[in-house]
Amino acid sequence: MKTENTNENLINEYARNPKQGFEQIYRAYADRLVQYAVHSFRLSCEEGEDAVHEALLPWVQSPQKVSGVKNLKAYLYASLRNACIRRSGARRDSLMPEDLAAAEGPDLNLQADVAIALKQLPDEQRETVYLKIWGDLTFAEIAELQNTSLPTIASRYRYALAKLKEILQWNP
Repeated sequence: MKTENTNENLINEYARNPKQGFEQIYRAYADRLVQYAVHSFRLSCEEGEDAVHEALLPWVQSPQKVSGVKNLKAYLYASLRNACIRRSGARRDSLMPEDLAAAEGPDLNLQADVAIALKQLPDEQRETVYLKIWGDLTFAEIAELQNTSLPTIASRYRYALAKLKEILQWNP
């Protein structure tokens, strides 16, 4: 993320000018938040976008409610997680490769393989991988978000990567 879009700078801009600050927050995080919703909660891209909009609604409707936020990234992911759970009842439908492709880059075969491999992980491991890789959250932020200890998060991540390596038969 560029220096001018750090969490602190985004929060300060939002405090000065909520409309402009919100637009900057949206540009900085919306795509990654949609990816998280699609990957972790197996929503379609459209459902993921709707969940992101729901999670970001307080930033537009009630700026005073979010005025005390210190860690913007963690707050946004926690809000989105709650919105996804409310929307889907933690539904775990199948992830469509085209949803993954729309949220990510151009290598469709690799994305389909990774999507299939990720579906084989336990829910907690899959969510941890998405938060760490696509969400760019630290283990401490993930532990707080999942209300779990830091060693547990590190173990989930390590086990998930080992399982993905095994499933994808990846040998560097």
